[in-house]
Amino acid sequence: MKKSILYGAIFGLIAPLVGLFLGLQVLPILGDVLLLPFHLISKSTNSSLGNLSFLLKMMGLVLSMFFWAFIFWVAASFNKKRTDKE
Repeated sequence: MKKSILYGAIFGLIAPLVGLFLGLQVLPILGDVLLLPFHLISKSTNSSLGNLSFLLKMMGLVLSMFFWAFIFWVAASFNKKRTDKE
């Protein structure tokens, strides 16, 4: 479980960069999902992603780390429950 949280936090650091590339070049929906914490901050402050201040960008990065760590933890716990039943 602790490994999944760590992997999620590391993914949260990488996801915004990958999301920007994928959103612009490959698949906009996947880019939006990877940038979800930044979109939430952008909508709550009523400004675009490019106009966010440095503090809000850092807060988005920390929020992204927590968000993806939570998602990875939930996925690991569901996987653990499923493998325990078998």
